[in-house]
Formats: sequence, structure tokens, C-alpha cells
Amino acid sequence: KGNKLIALTSSIPKEGKSLISILISKTFAELDKKVLTIDCDLRRPQLHKRLNLDNISGLTNLLTQKDIDIENVLQKIDGIPNWEVLTTGPRPPDPTKLLSSQKFKEILQTLKNDYKYDYILIDTPPVLGLSDTIYVLNNVDTSLLISTIAFVERSLPVNSQKIIQEMDTSSKGLIINGKNQNLENKFQNYSYGYGGYSG
Repeated sequence: KGNKLIALTSSIPKEGKSLISILISKTFAELDKKVLTIDCDLRRPQLHKRLNLDNISGLTNLLTQKDIDIENVLQKIDGIPNWEVLTTGPRPPDPTKLLSSQKFKEILQTLKNDYKYDYILIDTPPVLGLSDTIYVLNNVDTSLLISTIAFVERSLPVNSQKIIQEMDTSSKGLIINGKNQNLENKFQNYSYGYGGYSG
């Protein structure tokens, strides 16, 4: 199965991980690979906003409801038949509990083994300050840390890398993302933060 399950994360919010997840997914799909992109940021989901999808049902429904068909919550991207997206669905009261559950592990394994995806990209919350990401990284093949130069203190990606090194992911990588003001302005309506959350 190789490195099929790929998680993208960052040290803090606003480093561009959601946008990069979208760009990588689109690139793979246009290279004739079958791609699924999952939004595992249950606190501040972004993919449905940036891709103009509804978020009525998604991952949280799979995690909390019995006998729900995965096919019913997958959404296709217009004009790119090889690309599907699993949004978060309704915001849950306890994201950490859902992402640490056995059901979450089973869903990822089902998507990896029983569906004909070449790549499954997972947009996760930032590493620092939340335990949510830890549970995602423990269940993927590869993790990629997005680090935006001239935007974060140098110590932050170092600390994030130390946390990631402790995970079970078999492969780890770093993507350096240059601070692009044009992109920042384009997506400023979708900026988010994690103030007031713990987990």
C-alpha cells in the first residue's frame, strides 16, 4: 500500500497547510491519480470553504452514527473526476475524543484498503497546543510539516518536528512555504485561530 495516507500539518494556524493540501491533491488528480482529501480539523475546518462544498455531513457523521455509508458523505470536485473530498461535517463537542477513537482508525484503514485511492491527503490541525493532531499522525503512513518562513519563530517548527518524530509515521517530511501576501489576501476571509481551545 506504500505511503498512501499522508497527513499535512503545521506548527500554528495560518501557515497555509489547507491551501497546500488542496494544491497537492489537485496536482495528483490531474496526474491521473485517484485522490481523497480529508478535513480532520474538526475545530476550524477549512476545506469546504475553500472548495465551495457543503459541510452538512462528513467525517463526524461517520464517527458518531451507525450504519452510515461512506459513499454518502464523499463529495466530488467539479471538473476533476479523480478527486473526492471528505469534509468534517457538524462540529462535535469533543474533537479529541473522536480522533482518538478506534472508529477513526477503522475509517482510515477502510478508506486505505477498500477504496481505490492512490493517495489520501489529510488536513490536520496545527501540532502545537492541541492533541488532536497526535491521534491523526499515529494512523498515517507519511506526515508533512508545513513551515512558513518569515512568519513563525524558528523554535516552533523545531518543537513541532520533535513531536512528530515521536509518532509512528514511517516517513516524515518538511515543506517550506514562502509567505505570499497575494495568497494571504485572497483567502483572508477564511483565516482562523485556535484561541480558547485546549486538548
